[in-house]
Amino acid sequence: MKGIYSILNNVTGKYYIGETVNLNRRKICHFSELRKNRHKNDHLQKSFNKYGEEAFVFTVIEENEKFTQEELYTLEAYYVMKYNSFAHGYNLTLGGTGTKGRLFSEAERRLKSEKMTGSGNHFYGRSHSEEVKKLLSEKASLKTGEKNSFFGRTHVSNWKEIRRQLYKEKSISGWVSSNKGVPKPKLAVESMKKNMPHRKEILVDGICYLSISECAKLTEIKRTTIRARLKNDNFPNYLYKTVEV
Repeated sequence: MKGIYSILNNVTGKYYIGETVNLNRRKICHFSELRKNRHKNDHLQKSFNKYGEEAFVFTVIEENEKFTQEELYTLEAYYVMKYNSFAHGYNLTLGGTGTKGRLFSEAERRLKSEKMTGSGNHFYGRSHSEEVKKLLSEKASLKTGEKNSFFGRTHVSNWKEIRRQLYKEKSISGWVSSNKGVPKPKLAVESMKKNMPHRKEILVDGICYLSISECAKLTEIKRTTIRARLKNDNFPNYLYKTVEV
């Protein structure tokens, strides 16, 4: 049975919230790994070792065989917030997909980087065969349009509020985006600008700029001034690139 579950430490009152497509199997898996002292959640494992198995209770919060994976992710994030199990519990993320909210230490980041660099990357020096590329393309096509499990559906009505609360909790816990204050790579910016449907390249004094904004930034001339000169015949050195010169 699909559903959302909790693992409660009766001594500390701390929760772990999870989602699964098989509640019974997930319970067995959790406690099996904890007994063998090899659970992936180090915080939960240390607490289990300290207080003993009798202190932990597995409880099903919600179950429904018709839950979609998206609904499970949404509910998991909701209950992580409700039971405060990220800031004051055993959850290492804010729930849902990926590692949202997980605060990796510098040592963890360095170790992950080293493992995935050069020959440490499992795909290093390799490439997909044409057969594999075709297979990947076929699999991807099974998730487009009406074949996508979320096609024609929308998030729950209070999803924006849930997301707002999640990121508020995330910020309070000390999370700071690794991209904050870091400018995007030049190639990424150029690629993004090229994909803007209304962007027009311009020529100013013989120099090509990807957009009016880029020209304004690099020349320190106001965008309104540049636009006005592009429309004014008295400034023949201001042209849209599409205009033949």
